[in-house]
Amino acid sequence: MYQLLDQESSINPFQNGASRWRVYVSFILMLHQGLRRGELLTLPVDAIKSNFNRSQNKDRYWINVKYNEYKDDPQYSKPSIKNAQSVQLLSETEP
Repeated sequence: MYQLLDQESSINPFQNGASRWRVYVSFILMLHQGLRRGELLTLPVDAIKSNFNRSQNKDRYWINVKYNEYKDDPQYSKPSIKNAQSVQLLSETEP
């Protein structure tokens, strides 16, 4: 996977440079940080943090994975039946 998603690889299936970086970062976050796909997709942009470490004399980066306060969007609405002719079927499974 590393060779396939390498930015300079000729076998990388993504043509656009931005897409190559996006997929590579997603791969690294899921593999090295143990994030699941859903956790990765719900991360807010400001979850990535950075600060200068004076003792090491270099920039340090980290990710804060926590409750997403942006998730409770007041404009978000749950899916529902749109008209009187629509029917919603719920399946029940027996134990």
